[in-house]
Amino acid sequence: MAAKITHNLIALLTACVLSALSMKAAASPFQDTTHPLRDRHGDPYTYPNRNSFDLKDTGYIKRTIEYDPETKQYYIIEKIGDKYYRTPTTFTKEEFLKLQGRKDEVDYFHQRANLLSDLNRRSYKPKFGFSKDWMNRVTGNSKVEIKPTGYVDITAGYQGQKIKNPVLPERARNTGGLDFDMNAQFQVDASIGDKIHLPINYNTLANFDYENQLKLDYRGKDDEILKQFQMGTVNFATRGTLIQGAQSLFGIKTQLQFGKLYLTTIIANQRSQRQSLGLQGGTASQIFDVRADEYEEKNDIARIEVKPVALKKEVPRLTYIIKETGKNKGDVILQWDKLEVSIPVSTK
Repeated sequence: MAAKITHNLIALLTACVLSALSMKAAASPFQDTTHPLRDRHGDPYTYPNRNSFDLKDTGYIKRTIEYDPETKQYYIIEKIGDKYYRTPTTFTKEEFLKLQGRKDEVDYFHQRANLLSDLNRRSYKPKFGFSKDWMNRVTGNSKVEIKPTGYVDITAGYQGQKIKNPVLPERARNTGGLDFDMNAQFQVDASIGDKIHLPINYNTLANFDYENQLKLDYRGKDDEILKQFQMGTVNFATRGTLIQGAQSLFGIKTQLQFGKLYLTTIIANQRSQRQSLGLQGGTASQIFDVRADEYEEKNDIARIEVKPVALKKEVPRLTYIIKETGKNKGDVILQWDKLEVSIPVSTK
């Protein structure tokens, strides 16, 4: 009997719930899920819009804050073109500073929360810098950038041989060893502030030493005495011809300015050579300095055997005399000191 009553009670409750749901569905066949959007009826400082689904004001709405020194009040004016979009709102100086301070405080904590969120997601990497004033005076600012590029090529292997020669000992028949080679080329473009630059370029396969650059370059501002300080690979260029410049130097170079006077000093080792070539009459002439202990017979272009003749009178300078001896023939006579040498010359 008790089980039958319980069964009837459950059936009655189920019927009541189904009836209530059907009545509610019949009463409201359509449910509005649109998020309510409410217009702002006051100034943006007292009534800020915190609805994330609502759009912000467009660029056509120009908002300005004007201060009236006579009434000592601030006016918040919003216009579209030349017409007022909203009624101007007035604040006293104390009220406006209080509202502005509260807005700045809220913006600061929002910015701090966003920064912590970006750091936790590791999507933002803060740049390394200096905070000391004296360091900023030397480097210009606290920004440090390092951009390395390049590659390292490593080749490793084993090279060996096996000789089946019964005459050789057993250990001498098998020989070999490791073959290891490495080539590197890297370039670093680093800067500390806006005054110090570190251009570095190194290549193990470079043909000349000047291709590998290792340099520290400091450039001062317009109002500083130290205009330039370079250490490493430097150049020395001059405007005049009395003192010739030099390239591919390795050392220290400084440039100072005292008013309109510029003072440039350099202490370096030259890693290059200079040669000059002159053109005259359609031919090229070049001066060579050959030391006696560096003479090699195999490098001679022409070899002529001559017989020196003693002179009675001394010739103070080397003299060239061309003497014609026949058709298309002649002698080139060289006289110097008390010797004379005659070289026969002929043309076809």
